[in-house]
Amino acid sequence: MNYKERLSLNYSGLTPTDKIITTAVIKQPELFLTHTIQQVTDKINVSPAAMIRYVKKLGYRGFKEFILALEAQEETADATKEVSESDTLFTKVLETYMASLERSRKRAYDSDLRQVANLILDTPQVKAIGIGNSGLPAEQLVYSLYTQGLFIEAVTSQTQIYYLKEVLDASYLLIIYTVSGIDDYYREIIENANRVGAKTVVITLNPESQAAELATIELILPNGQAQISENGSLYQVDNRILFFVLSESIAYYVKNELDQRRAK
Repeated sequence: MNYKERLSLNYSGLTPTDKIITTAVIKQPELFLTHTIQQVTDKINVSPAAMIRYVKKLGYRGFKEFILALEAQEETADATKEVSESDTLFTKVLETYMASLERSRKRAYDSDLRQVANLILDTPQVKAIGIGNSGLPAEQLVYSLYTQGLFIEAVTSQTQIYYLKEVLDASYLLIIYTVSGIDDYYREIIENANRVGAKTVVITLNPESQAAELATIELILPNGQAQISENGSLYQVDNRILFFVLSESIAYYVKNELDQRRAK
């Protein structure tokens, strides 16, 4: 993953100091590429220790590895830029979403979505799982399938996940929404599901998710990018909207499969 992808996955956990560093990286990458860590931190008024904590939070082993990643990103920035300079903040938000949707369109999800649809129809116990904001697309999947006459349950708290882990058997299908895909409780419930023969689907924005690698089916969606608003403050468009799009897509695939089965 490049710097912006790592930033997107960890954005919700950034401290105020982290956001000062992030804003400086996005607005002045050359400052980091041409100065020592001490010089950089002096110029942006943070401590070297805060800088080290920041780069490690993003998954880098140290400042040097972070700089190498930033150099690689800057070398390809012009060729890969997807969001144009816009006249208004509204069009910037729209273009960011459009770019993410376009990247999703180019990925080959059709086969996996057909498998997910068949699993939903063939598995007695289906649970849509998401914690915090990721619980919203899980609830959306419940609603979308309800409109097709199918009834599943949303699991949206760690307590519910704990109890679910204890009762799993081969009759369960777990559909998990997670931005980072690194939470221990997801890995544990997937490992337990694998032991008892249950099926799992992980929908995540993290291509390096260990939980997704353990799942029956993994759906890796493109993640978002941090943006700088007109007044220079840091803001990231929340790419969980792709989770909602995928929930609707799953429901559509389920309907299509149902129609095909009824036609036979």
